[in-house]
Amino acid sequence: MYIKITDKKEIEKYQKIFLNILHNNDKTETFKNHKVGFQGGSRKCDVFWFTKLKYWYAFRIIKNRRYWNVFGLEYPKENDNSLSIIVEINFSFCGGNTGGILAKDDKTGKIIIAHNGKITITGIPNGKEIFWEHYNGKRVNINNKEKALIGELNSSNFPTNVRDFIIEVGRIKNAKGM
Repeated sequence: MYIKITDKKEIEKYQKIFLNILHNNDKTETFKNHKVGFQGGSRKCDVFWFTKLKYWYAFRIIKNRRYWNVFGLEYPKENDNSLSIIVEINFSFCGGNTGGILAKDDKTGKIIIAHNGKITITGIPNGKEIFWEHYNGKRVNINNKEKALIGELNSSNFPTNVRDFIIEVGRIKNAKGM
């Protein structure tokens, strides 16, 4: 059974591992201070493009409350318009309610990353409902609640699992007219 990780130090540890795995498994191009857009605004941050897997990633700490991990599929050209976020895989410092979930198998100790399905679809108030109606990926039970499995953190396939999850969320959003 998977148990959600709520300890701040463990979350910090696995956030660092998450970043290291992404950066060490593909050649990246860095776009400094690139604009990333979200519903209600935008933010400038460093964006990393994974050249083989063809997705971008940006990271920030928000108000000392959560790790903001955002992903998209469009190539981030220099001095280009704002990048559109397809999905956020955020972790709360204390395991609170964010889209991203770190969990540990209580028997094997394996760490997985999952998502609660809460996505933003412009003009549609119930993104989480839409997500679960249309999600075709693997599911996992964490603390007796169904979540979308992104992948096992230390798996050699993890960066590809992240890309596949981004594509799946993009498919759901495109089907709903985003």
